[in-house]
Formats: sequence, structure tokens, C-alpha cells
Amino acid sequence: MFKNNFILVIIILIIIILTLICSCRTVNAPRGSVPSRTGIENDAYGGWISAVLEDGQQPISGEFIAVSNDSLYIMCSEQVQCIVSSSVKTARIILYNTQTSSYALWTTLACIGTFANGAFAAFTFPAALATGIAATNAEANRINFYDHPRYSWQKLKKYARFPQGLPAGIRIEELKPRGK
Repeated sequence: MFKNNFILVIIILIIIILTLICSCRTVNAPRGSVPSRTGIENDAYGGWISAVLEDGQQPISGEFIAVSNDSLYIMCSEQVQCIVSSSVKTARIILYNTQTSSYALWTTLACIGTFANGAFAAFTFPAALATGIAATNAEANRINFYDHPRYSWQKLKKYARFPQGLPAGIRIEELKPRGK
């Protein structure tokens, strides 16, 4: 009887912990719109930008294509839009997505795996739980974005597909989005 209650308590604890871990604050772009953290240095595309405009228009989100003297180029729904950079109230550029959910899954699997240790689970379960929560929390709090106006367009342009600006002779209507 005691063993069944102990297992039930552990399962409830795991569910509570997973709920807490999954509720960690993370900033992510839509799936497939940015690379993984380890693949960012080989990626030829721009980061994901979400811009709020001064005049109350709908926010604009998409791949960050380029910055010119007075304009931003953002690929929204397979079309590049040009907006006046001074009309942007705030913007966030996301460079890569964190792997918080993967870390939470591995934490859960490690905690469940400690039951194979029998009586030693009393020691291995808390250790697996503590290290898993610490790793997941660190991943959730990883800085994977930059905000405008905190950073100028001059500093943020290095996260665009074309950091030096649009190349001469390029036709923006011929640009393809990531994965196309």
C-alpha cells in the first residue's frame, strides 16, 4: 500500500513540475522560421522580426531582410514589405528558438528513470529533478532576441539576411522565404 501511494505522489510531483517547467518564460519565433542555436552560424537567412508601428497599424512580422538609410525590408507571407524605419515604435528580432520543451521532456524522462533504482530513487529522483529544473530554467532564460529601440537599426542590421543592405540589382520580389 505504501509503495503504491509513494508512486502516486511521485507521479503527481512530476506533473506539477512539468507544468511549472513548461510555464517558463520563453521567447520563440514560429516553428521553422529561425535556426537552432547550434545552427545559427551557418544560416544564410535573417532573424524573425516583429515590429509595432507608430501609427497604430497592424504589427508586421516576418524574416528580417535588410536595413537601408530610412527603410526596413521584412518578408511577410512570401512578399517583401518596405516600411519606413522611423515609423517603427518597437521591434523584436529573434535569432533562434530555445529548446525549453526538449529540456523539460528529458527532465521528466530522467525522473521517471530513477524508479528503476529501487530504494535509491529517494536519492536519485531529487538529484535528477534538481539538475533538470536548473538546466530547463537556464535554457528558458537564454537571451535569443534583441529589441529596438534599445538597440539601434545600425546594430541590429547584422541579424538581417543582407546585413550590408540590399545588394545592387537584386529584385526583392524574387526573394524566397526560408525553406522554399
